[in-house]
Amino acid sequence: VSAVNDENGIYGYRVAPGSDATAFKALGFESGDIVTAVNGLDLSDPANTVSLYQSMRDATEATFELKRGDTMLTLSVSLGQLR
Repeated sequence: VSAVNDENGIYGYRVAPGSDATAFKALGFESGDIVTAVNGLDLSDPANTVSLYQSMRDATEATFELKRGDTMLTLSVSLGQLR
């Protein structure tokens, strides 16, 4: 995961599969996707970091807004399959 900046600061976070490429792909992500929001929390706002952490601790599902190439997508993921 690495921050992606635009002229206004952090735009989102670029994701890559890391050590578990199979799970990464099974969840619907592609290497290079830029996640811009999680469960409606805009990742360009640093104030959302604590809220995001707290909401994700017990979450069973998550919705990711992301940019893939020139296309904006919404990806809904069941987190139960990761546990």
